[in-house]
Amino acid sequence: MFSLLICLDGYQVLLADAPTRTRLIFSFHIAACLCQLLMFTYSCDCIIRESMSVATAAYKAPWPLLSMTASGRMMQKDLTLVIMRSSVPCCLTGRGFFIVSLETYTNVISTAASYFTLLKQRAVS
Repeated sequence: MFSLLICLDGYQVLLADAPTRTRLIFSFHIAACLCQLLMFTYSCDCIIRESMSVATAAYKAPWPLLSMTASGRMMQKDLTLVIMRSSVPCCLTGRGFFIVSLETYTNVISTAASYFTLLKQRAVS
């Protein structure tokens, strides 16, 4: 949806014969869409990166220094499970179809640019 909005707004700003006020409104709308999309994707990307760093943090902990009592062995097993589980990063998805990350942001912008190029070619022809 963002790709389509950005594409059509870009058409209104660059190609349509519109007054300056209308072009300015659509320019602000493009900027707002890009900022909103960046906020969504950046926060999701932070979740992915932080969840991937859990394994490193658990591994760097001083767990080898734990005593070999029952509680120490249980703690070592628990940390092993944390390390194994954190090998798969946590992520937010778009209804299960795609992972939301900064890569999604670049894909949306790339798709919008492709749509705009296609629309521009059709408008010139």
